[in-house]
Amino acid sequence: MLRKVLLSIAVLLSVSAAAQLPTEEYRIEQLGRAVYEMDNGSVRKSIRMLTKLLELYPNDAVIIYELATGYCLNEDYKSAIKILEELILNSSDVNDQIYAQLGNAYDMDGRVVEALQTYRKGLEYFPLSGQLYCEIGVLYLRIKEASAAIQHFETGIVVAPRYAPNYLRAAELRWAVGQKLWAFLYGEIFMNLEQGTLRTHRMGQMLSKTWQEMIKWRNLKIEADTTVLMQQAFWEAPEDRSFENLVSAKLTEAFNGAVKALNAQSIDAMVQAEIRARFVKLWFWEGSLLPETYPNPLFDYWKKLLDEGQLVAYSQWMTMGYDPDAFEDWQDKHPVEWGVFVKWMEDNPIGVNEANFFVRKQYNN
Repeated sequence: MLRKVLLSIAVLLSVSAAAQLPTEEYRIEQLGRAVYEMDNGSVRKSIRMLTKLLELYPNDAVIIYELATGYCLNEDYKSAIKILEELILNSSDVNDQIYAQLGNAYDMDGRVVEALQTYRKGLEYFPLSGQLYCEIGVLYLRIKEASAAIQHFETGIVVAPRYAPNYLRAAELRWAVGQKLWAFLYGEIFMNLEQGTLRTHRMGQMLSKTWQEMIKWRNLKIEADTTVLMQQAFWEAPEDRSFENLVSAKLTEAFNGAVKALNAQSIDAMVQAEIRARFVKLWFWEGSLLPETYPNPLFDYWKKLLDEGQLVAYSQWMTMGYDPDAFEDWQDKHPVEWGVFVKWMEDNPIGVNEANFFVRKQYNN
């Protein structure tokens, strides 16, 4: 009888203990709260919360990743390195972000060689990681090896065409060395892939400067020889390549036609829309071999926008970040057109994928 009573007590105790074990809902809730605290500047509080949570869920890759992020924000890079190294050793639940985070922690701790080794080790397991290629590029850029940096950004585009940061980095680097055409193309693709962030605002400002550099000004009048000006001031590139020459020629012709047609005194969204429309007609004329010879998802997208009546709204959207007053004025006057475009964009993202992407070396080997 006593044996049965003891057995019954043991069963009740085990059931009670099981009922007190944290649930997955609890894990998600606490993790969310900790990340919220971190995002709002309470890094130390977040670290304490994540440390307690890790005691309940040992070797949880997501918790460790966020805890390492907190350590790095708190400049405690060695603690971040320690827990990430242990995770890689003890868990199979590791992805490319873990290697990227560990490499970043090494880099911020001044251990550049180990950072690079970590990124490359991650690529052995995740060869299609756009993030790891991007991190390597950023490291090379920081140590002033621009050639190696752009090589990794562009390789990252090839292996992971929809990973937006590589387009951003490639655009900024091409801009810095004066290769405005390539910066322009990378930059606009980036803005389509990553929408509504501070980085897209920054890119929008760069593209605005690019558009404005298409012309020279004198007493608010456009100088007559815009073809020469564009070739010298905007599209001239270090190497004389056929793709660059062709795009330059077609954009120059489109630009001249748009300026004359609209009697333009500045390159606002409406002028940009007209330039894009005219370029599409010049690039995709019936029988043209240009789209097949020089495939480009951005030009394909411009054509789709034109064909489906969305190019004007798109060009307004592209200026939203750097000229919000003009955009809001247009939006207030065209609420229906804007609403249709937003829905259209959701259903028709730019067609960048493994079979259709853009990198400079497609045209320059």
